[in-house]
Amino acid sequence: MEVGRKIRVLIHCPIGFWQPKSYESIMNLDTSDLEVDIFFTVSNPIDPSYNMKGIETNPRWRYNIAYKMNKAREIVLNEDYDYLFNVEHDMIIPENALKKLIDYIDYNTVVGGLYRCRKIRNPKNPLCFHIKLPDGRGVWVDDNYIEGKEKIEVYVIPFGCTLIGREVLEQVEFDPGIDGTFASKTDNLGIKKYIITSVICGHIDRDGIIYYP
Repeated sequence: MEVGRKIRVLIHCPIGFWQPKSYESIMNLDTSDLEVDIFFTVSNPIDPSYNMKGIETNPRWRYNIAYKMNKAREIVLNEDYDYLFNVEHDMIIPENALKKLIDYIDYNTVVGGLYRCRKIRNPKNPLCFHIKLPDGRGVWVDDNYIEGKEKIEVYVIPFGCTLIGREVLEQVEFDPGIDGTFASKTDNLGIKKYIITSVICGHIDRDGIIYYP
């Protein structure tokens, strides 16, 4: 980055179900000393549905997410942004989220905030990321796993509050596998992904309950 040039960030907000509290937290972000634009996307939204086990029964909605993410990716690459900051419609992010994540990132890494799964996805509410075991399995972890840790390397990083470096986007496109295939693609390229535990986010469930780590 040239001397004196401000860091340029595209904040991408893919909208499925509008949550005013999420919008308020985005608009209250500290963006001082940064050059920031906000990009809201809505494209043929398909309501996800789940069976009694919490398994998605109409995965077509994933194509909408991939479409939106790739639109944001194109803008970052074509308009000379340094980072893509993705904030999903059901997240409440702290005011210092963006600036704190920038402190931990370079152009070829991915960092994210800490949040819990909604109960519809996992009734036990583990933390919303996967680590990789030595045998290759990805597993959920609970609050005990993060105790005393500021920065945690992860395998699957969710997109709820996630800062992605430009060089990552140059190498990886999004597809309907969403964070799962993003994990395998970045892993194969040696791209590191981290959760920053001091960036604590709320996750809004469909019944309006907000879950925090």
